[in-house]
Amino acid sequence: MKKITLILLVATFLFQWFVPINMIMQQENTLKEGTPFKFKTQPIDPNDPFRGKFVVLNYAANRFDLTDATQWIRGEPVFVRIQNDAAGFAEIAGLEKIAPIDDNHYVKATINRVWGKNPVKVSIRYPFERFYMEETKAPKAEAMFRDLWRDSSTTVYGLVVVHRGEAALEDVLVDGVSISDAVLEVSE
Repeated sequence: MKKITLILLVATFLFQWFVPINMIMQQENTLKEGTPFKFKTQPIDPNDPFRGKFVVLNYAANRFDLTDATQWIRGEPVFVRIQNDAAGFAEIAGLEKIAPIDDNHYVKATINRVWGKNPVKVSIRYPFERFYMEETKAPKAEAMFRDLWRDSSTTVYGLVVVHRGEAALEDVLVDGVSISDAVLEVSE
C-alpha cells in the first residue's frame, strides 16, 4: 500500500511541474516561431485600467461584421484570422469555427457579444488582454495612460506574436517605445 501511495505522490508531483513548464514552453515557442502584429488599443474605463500588477487592454480590432449566416454564440471559441491593414496594424480578416489549415496567422479567442442583423456584429475577447508590469510602475503607467488617450496624436498598441492559434503579448508600446521605458521617461 505504501508503494502505491508513493507512486501516486510522485506522479502528482511530476504532473504539477509538467503543466506550468508546458505552458511556458508553448509561449516561448510562439514568441520564437510566430509573426508579430501590432494591435492598436482603444481607451478603457479610466477609473479601472489596472487590476493588480497588470494593464487591461482593449483592442480596436475586436469587432467584426459578418455577412454570412453562420450562427455565433456568446462564450463560444472562435478562430480569428489576422492580417495587417494599410497602416501596419492588425485587423480581423475573418472568423472560423475550426482552426484554419491554410493559414498560420490566426488566434484562438472567444465570442464576447453578438448583435444586429444584416450585418451581424461580433465582438471578440482575446487571450492577451492583460499586460503584466512591475508593481512599482503600475501607478505611473495608469496616470500616463489617462493622458495618452486624450491625445489623439499618440499611438498605443500591443505587440502580439501570433502562431497557429497561439498568441503571446510581447510588449505594449507608446509611439514605438515600450510602456516600461515610457513610464521611466515620464517619472524622470
